[in-house]
Order: sequence, then C-alpha cells, then structure tokens
Amino acid sequence: MDFRETNEKVLKHLCTCSYCRKLLYTYREAACKECLRTKSGQEFPCDKVSASDIFDYVVPYGIDPANDQYTKFHKSFTSHAATCPNCLAKMQQLHKTIYSIVERPNSDIVTVYHIDESAKAEARSESDDIYAGFPIRVETVNREGEVNKGRSASTIALGAALKQKVSVKKLKPLLKIAAVAAVILIGITLFLSIPTARAVTISQIYKAIEKVKNVHISRLVPDRTEEPIQERWVSRTLNIYMIKSGKQLILSDIPNVVRKIKQLDTTVTDTEPLTNDDLMDIEKKMRGSLGLTPFSDISEVPPDSEWSRVTDGGLEGVSEGIEVYDLTWVEEKQIGFVVFRKWRFFVDLETNLPQKTEFYEKAPVDSEYTLTSIIVVEYLSSSEILAFIKDAGFNQPRFTPAAKGARD
Repeated sequence: MDFRETNEKVLKHLCTCSYCRKLLYTYREAACKECLRTKSGQEFPCDKVSASDIFDYVVPYGIDPANDQYTKFHKSFTSHAATCPNCLAKMQQLHKTIYSIVERPNSDIVTVYHIDESAKAEARSESDDIYAGFPIRVETVNREGEVNKGRSASTIALGAALKQKVSVKKLKPLLKIAAVAAVILIGITLFLSIPTARAVTISQIYKAIEKVKNVHISRLVPDRTEEPIQERWVSRTLNIYMIKSGKQLILSDIPNVVRKIKQLDTTVTDTEPLTNDDLMDIEKKMRGSLGLTPFSDISEVPPDSEWSRVTDGGLEGVSEGIEVYDLTWVEEKQIGFVVFRKWRFFVDLETNLPQKTEFYEKAPVDSEYTLTSIIVVEYLSSSEILAFIKDAGFNQPRFTPAAKGARD
C-alpha cells in the first residue's frame, strides 16, 4: 500500500489485469489470515474506516505517486491497515463488490456513466436524484436500444471516469469520494436487481444436475481423447452405480446389496456383499453434482470465484444450442503459494445440463492455463442403462425405487 514504491503505470495495470488482481487478492487474503493469527493492528478505531477511505488501495487507477497531493495523508492510515485484519477484510469485500460488477457476464442491460467535464461539482441539494450536485449522469438502455451519444461526455471505465475524467480541480476530495460512492451504489443496485439476460448461471446447472435420472460419464485426458481412462454409469431410478476403470468393470447393485466385479478379458464375475460403509459411499457419489462440477454442492463454491461466459470465436466443436462458461477460482495450497483453477462448462441451453466439461490449472508463474482432464456426458434412459449392464455380461438387477433422498 506504499504508493511511493511503485508508479502510475503499474497501478493502472493492477486495475485492468484480472491475473494481477487475483495475485493481489490472494496475497492480501494470506496477509489477513496472518494478522488474525498474530492479532496485530487492533488498537486502531477500525469501525471508523469507510469504503471511501480504502477505495484508492482497491482501485488505484489514475494515481500518480510522484505527483500525488494526498501522499502525506496516506502514511498514517496505511501503516495501520497493512497489518490490520479488519481493514484488510474491508478491502477484500470492496474488491469483490467492484470487480464482480466489472467482470459480470454480458446481459441485455447497458449501464452508461456520463462524466461531464464541463460541469462543476456543487453542494448536495434536497433533490431525490442520487447524483444531484455531481457531474455524473447515468443511463440504462437495452442492448438493442440507442445509447445517447449526443451528450458532451464519454462512456469510460468506472475507475478512469472518477479518477481521470473528473479532475481533482473540479471535484474537491470529499465530493470526489461522494461521487465514487454514488456510482458504486447504483452499480451494486443494478448488479443485485437485474438478472443476466439469456445467461446460464452456475446455480441453474447445479439444479439441473440434481434432476438427472440416468447418466453415462466418461473421463478423458488431453493426450488420449480416443479412449476414456474411466467411465461411470449412474441410475438414480434403478439405484445402480457402475464404474469401468482399466480392464475392470464394477457394478454396485444397491437393491440387492451386492457388488459384482468383472475382468473384461474373462467371463468370470465375482460377487461380494456391500457393507454399510460401501452403501454410504456409493449413495454419496450418486447425490449432488455427480462429479460434473468441481464442488459437490453449490454452497462449497468459493465466494471469490468468478463465473463468466466464453465468447471466444476460436472455440472448436461447439454445437448450436451450446454455450460455454468458465468457473475460475484460486486455491491456496499454503500461505504464499496458490494455484489458479478453471472449470469450463459446455452447456445445453434447453436443459442447462453440461454436455462436456474441461478442467484447467496454472501456477502463478504461468501465463496460460493447462488443460488436465475432460469429461463427456450422455443422459440416458433406464432401459439404456439396463441394456449396457446386460451387454457387459451382468444379470439384470432387481428394480427397486430409489430412496427418497435420491429421487428427482
């Protein structure tokens, strides 16, 4: 947080580069945990610290450390905040709030912030207009609508608008802070109240998977896509879980409480009883997201993860009616060491079900993600599951309705 140790170019890059923002966020999170462990910085009146006090340290866009007239005010605060878990946590929360708006998936609602350079900041009036007294006008239009370009202002990034286009000479520090707060407030309101039009959410995918009855899941690795390294057949209607790995096929028949094991290069089938622990383990695998998502339940998705639609024209093999989305998050292996992870979904727009998923990861020193595994999904009927079991040489299991917790 010592701006004297950096320059304007670096600070601007930190605001516009998602990779570097993640590094900063992760570093600050580790620092916060260390401060909590040592309980440092607690003597400062942290309840008095507001979002406007920490804004420049979250969005340092347009700050020129060499010519910053507010340098003398920074040191007293940053000497405390750098070791205070409360202030660091407030920075993390503001970071997530602002950049969740900036990086939200595209929708049909366009919000335009007009910054009028010719206007002068005035004292707040009694007007109901949230922007009364500030050189800010907000316009919301549909994507198909016409954005009003006749006004003497530009549509620019939030941070740039407030820190570059509106000069310090025209906005006194307190009015500048109030203008920032006003824009953030309207942004948060729009973010929370306007649904993303025609975009699939991660919640919709989880809900769709919960309703799946019968499915065949193949796992592949990038250099061997012609043959799966593992296959699973799950039937929630028949209470059947079957897995093929290598040359072995294992059928877990819950109604008959048995496991049947078959070596694919022989005709011999071994049968053994399922223990209570076996049943609990199998039923757990048959619930939740079936391994089609990186987290078995949506409640486990990290709060700082990012969900975005992929519109890169270079994507190959994407059929009509399929949209591609990325869930990205940072996993901390130990303090100071993290791994960046990405789970890519190829989603059927009619069902919200993934037809394929890809898992990527990279270290902080890497510039590109590396694809590590692929999952291909087929949604089947009960009769198709039974047909495969018969073709594999197993006797057809006795049908028993699924337990209440596994029903659709």
